[in-house]
Amino acid sequence: MWQHCGFTLVIIANASQKRPPSPPTGQQLKALSKLHMRWLGFFTITSLLSLAAAAPTVTETAQNATKQPNFTYVVLYNNAAQGAAFRTGELYFKPGADAYLYPIQLLPGYDNLPGHSIVWQMYKHGSAPGEYTFVNKDRGDNLLYSPGSLNLVTSYGRGPTVFELQPAEDGTYLIKIPNQDAVAQALVDTPKDYTKDPVDIHFSPQNGSPYQRWTIGKMVGDSDWEWEPWNP
Repeated sequence: MWQHCGFTLVIIANASQKRPPSPPTGQQLKALSKLHMRWLGFFTITSLLSLAAAAPTVTETAQNATKQPNFTYVVLYNNAAQGAAFRTGELYFKPGADAYLYPIQLLPGYDNLPGHSIVWQMYKHGSAPGEYTFVNKDRGDNLLYSPGSLNLVTSYGRGPTVFELQPAEDGTYLIKIPNQDAVAQALVDTPKDYTKDPVDIHFSPQNGSPYQRWTIGKMVGDSDWEWEPWNP
């Protein structure tokens, strides 16, 4: 109480003044702990479900695997003729044949011919070592052996021939028909005569000719003309 000039001022303490909070009881701590664990479990399960949803399924993994290329881009280079086998635009048809056949040739002295299809998709065939099939990269037709002409040809209407790559000298290969004495040979009449027209690739008995030896060239990156020797 305070008196001044006839007035009396009475100061009354605020009964609603805040007090420091009391520490939680043991029962309250247990309740809070249970609530915390429930929320922690909820967020953990939610996170795991999100990860599971984002992870690829077995089917998706298999589908992605099938999208991966199972072939190698190559050229078939004849060392003695110094030329790469290419798919020509020429067409011939034999009576009774079930598909058109396109001759495979090479031009001696030229390992790259602009405008010609020299690149092949090379597929491993079966479990036997050294057996492969080939499909032309640009045209999509199958490489095969023609029993009629004994030449190397391609066709859209026939499945690819299985060829055997038999190691020869200096990292080269013989391109053979499995279980037959038939080897691909560049039909070059005169060694290093680069003035002639493109020559056929004919299958003959193995005779030791250098024109029967081939280098398998693996394409460098995405190039359609640059390649390097490769041992499959």
